[in-house]
Amino acid sequence: MKILIYVFVATSLLGTQCLQAQWTKVSDYCSRSILGSGELVFADQCDQGIVRSTDQGTTWFPLDTTLKQKSITALRLWNDTLYAASRGQGLFRTAITAETWLEVNTQPQGREITCLLIDDRGIIAGTDHNGLWRSGDFGFTWAK
Repeated sequence: MKILIYVFVATSLLGTQCLQAQWTKVSDYCSRSILGSGELVFADQCDQGIVRSTDQGTTWFPLDTTLKQKSITALRLWNDTLYAASRGQGLFRTAITAETWLEVNTQPQGREITCLLIDDRGIIAGTDHNGLWRSGDFGFTWAK
């Protein structure tokens, strides 16, 4: 899976060590988590849900009409499924083309998930004050 995040372009001036960065504002949304895949870009909106762009950030649309928790701490994409960890309300997932969210489970031991790693073996979740947890079934059960 190729993941692209366009943040800035750096160029070298005549072989010098000096780099110039050019930033382009693509949204007024406050965001703590952003990810992309091809033309798709997803971003949380700092306690106001998740938005999706299908044109690398030129236009944005709400993705979370059925998401019960709007405060998102981490976003991850795996096999065309978007996972969203929420502040104190657990883990949710949706197909990247859908708008309906499924609550996978509450977070491990009632702790807030602050970061996620997802691969073909499952999920590793970092929590606030309660360590790392692994789920081999993509969030339905957890072990420390």
